[in-house]
Amino acid sequence: MKGCYALSPEQITAWIGGFHGCFAARNRAMVLLGLTTGARISELLALNVYDVLDDAGEFRADIVFRKRHRKRKQESRRQPLYAVAREALEPWLSELRHRGGVWRWTPLFATRSLKRMSRGEAYKALRAGMERAGLALACMGTHTMRKTFARAALNDLIQRRANGEAVEPLLELQRLLGHRDISSTISYTETLGAGRETMDRWACTVGKLVQNYNTGNSGV
Repeated sequence: MKGCYALSPEQITAWIGGFHGCFAARNRAMVLLGLTTGARISELLALNVYDVLDDAGEFRADIVFRKRHRKRKQESRRQPLYAVAREALEPWLSELRHRGGVWRWTPLFATRSLKRMSRGEAYKALRAGMERAGLALACMGTHTMRKTFARAALNDLIQRRANGEAVEPLLELQRLLGHRDISSTISYTETLGAGRETMDRWACTVGKLVQNYNTGNSGV
């Protein structure tokens, strides 16, 4: 977690466009799922296809990060599976089908041999996209998406509280990030943050960034 920092909207747009090659869809989906759920990289890599698709092959409304895959075996955590993440996952799932790998227990973020990506492989893939986007690599870490999510939640709640909403920001941010110890939440920021409405607005913001990127590259 140390060393990396949250990205600006402009940096997110550039990063989304930095992925190329046969695994561009996978890596882009990983970024957008991480940005809209605040999940740890270990939680993302532990996902299987059935975590996002139901028995009918339709996207689930929520995604569950299960206890056995969470840090220190904390309680399972449920987060919305937003449209921007579903849209990013569709081309990657289509690619998996082409490779013959869409089965319930297939790792969602799989390698060429349909094995689960390691943390090191994920780091290299995410870093390559940032490098191609011309972004400072000093900001890159496997916690970059989680920190970006946390800062967006923080900024949103500050505004909501300033508008007079009755919120319990620190506890909400702790719940949203899935921290057992409140000190872990405080380590992200000394200011307070977050809630479901925050997540909704942030997912909408990320969706607009993707639309802007797609519009700017529609003629390419």
